[in-house]
Amino acid sequence: MSDSLSLAIAHLKKQEFLAAEILLKQLLEQEPNHADALHFLGVVAAQQEYNELALKYMKQALQLNPHAAAYHINLGNVLKEIGEIKEAIASYEKALQLQPHNPENYLVYNNLGVCFSREEMSDLDKATEYFQQALQLHPNYAEAYNNLGSLAKQQENFKQAMHYLQKAIQLAPQFKEAYYNLAGLFLNQGQADKSVACYYKILNFLPEDAEVHCSLAATLLSTGQFTRGWHEYAWRINRREYGALAAEVKRVPPLSDNLSKKRLFLVREQGIGDTLFFLRFAPLLKAKGAWLSHSAYCKVLPLLQKQPWLDQLLGEHDSQPKVDYQLLVGHLPLVLNIDHPNKVMPALELCPLPHHLSAMREKISQLGPPPYIGLTWWAGTPKKKVKLAPEVVGLYKEIPLVELATALAKVKGTILVLQRAPKSEEIQTLAEILQRPVHDFSHYNNDLEAMLAVLFYMDEYIGVSNTNMHLLAGIGKTARVLMPYPAEWRWLFTGEESPWFKGFKIYRQSSKEEWGPALQTLVHDLKTLG
Repeated sequence: MSDSLSLAIAHLKKQEFLAAEILLKQLLEQEPNHADALHFLGVVAAQQEYNELALKYMKQALQLNPHAAAYHINLGNVLKEIGEIKEAIASYEKALQLQPHNPENYLVYNNLGVCFSREEMSDLDKATEYFQQALQLHPNYAEAYNNLGSLAKQQENFKQAMHYLQKAIQLAPQFKEAYYNLAGLFLNQGQADKSVACYYKILNFLPEDAEVHCSLAATLLSTGQFTRGWHEYAWRINRREYGALAAEVKRVPPLSDNLSKKRLFLVREQGIGDTLFFLRFAPLLKAKGAWLSHSAYCKVLPLLQKQPWLDQLLGEHDSQPKVDYQLLVGHLPLVLNIDHPNKVMPALELCPLPHHLSAMREKISQLGPPPYIGLTWWAGTPKKKVKLAPEVVGLYKEIPLVELATALAKVKGTILVLQRAPKSEEIQTLAEILQRPVHDFSHYNNDLEAMLAVLFYMDEYIGVSNTNMHLLAGIGKTARVLMPYPAEWRWLFTGEESPWFKGFKIYRQSSKEEWGPALQTLVHDLKTLG
């Protein structure tokens, strides 16, 4: 190995990526076909999450030296990271074929186990076998114990899961992912306090980890521990997705009870539903005498024009006024000391426009007889699910359409699709299973004033949590909420109703990701009403 390559690898181990990259590129200028230089450039790119660039370099290196097991392993790592699971498996298997007796192969077996635990493969028996092979080579490999614990938890073998996870922590006392999985295990068993304790243990050695604080916040808020929950929720601004906004709104300002002559700018954040949820607290600031300004998402702008507590409403691209305080809308419960939702229960009050109501009543009445039932089966930004990921509650929610439609085939009514951006084949599948026409009203998601009128005439709304739930609450109506596991914090982890959404009945997916019992209860409830 040349001195330049050795020095580049030393920089890489210290995460001095720019120095490593410069040396490796200099080496390639001297030897354009230097396979190791290309390979390690790929590793440098992968370490910085430039995965497409990493793939390019690694594949070039393999063309020059297809028999290097390490090249196949690192290529597999990148492919696994971007969700190309079958290709990743092929790379790992090739590495084992080239170097079957390498003592470091426990890492490859572990990665194969992770691949087979992914949703795309979902072969938990094979995943378990690979993790156990990793332990045969390295009996004290904490990550394999953690992964076995995660698999056992998914299969509701809680005693075995506890054994594996505690073993992982014993071997690696600062193992963040093992504590995450243990927190989820305790939550499965209704032991929220022990789940919270796991997050605090992580914070003992990672006190500034915003993701841990946010996971702790979700657990606290989901179990009704609002005072501590809002303080932890404030850490979200340190997450990467807040970017420049974090610099603009550096901290939660202390607010006095008397805000007379104080000018406050309420900063929108997260999604439309989040903003509508948190703006329910804004009238309390007005009651303290504050002058309030808000820059709204374009879709929400018409809904907020009628809010009496707003002194100034701006569009997304309007210049921000001079104010005394900038305040993220998600910080409102914290600064207002909302320690229980009963303090301020009402959702932000919304009112459909009369001309929309008149037009929509005529349009919907021509579709068929009541009851009129609105449907939504997914919401958020789809992400590939990682079975062994930490127990962080995501924003993507989905119920399989075929499973939902099969259950609702037993329910009478005229079906309106209120799903955002449904595929044509989804609507066709829905109609075929229900054996009746379904009506696509999805375009009204682009005009929330019109959507308010659509929702006003719904006899039932069935769906996952989405913006329309906030609109329904705003006009005093309710819904039947299909809640994937684990639940978003606003809907709490247990119970048939959330204190934030009075009258909305919740039908929960099981911890084994089964919808059957929830859908049976839903159909029973709908038939009883009919």
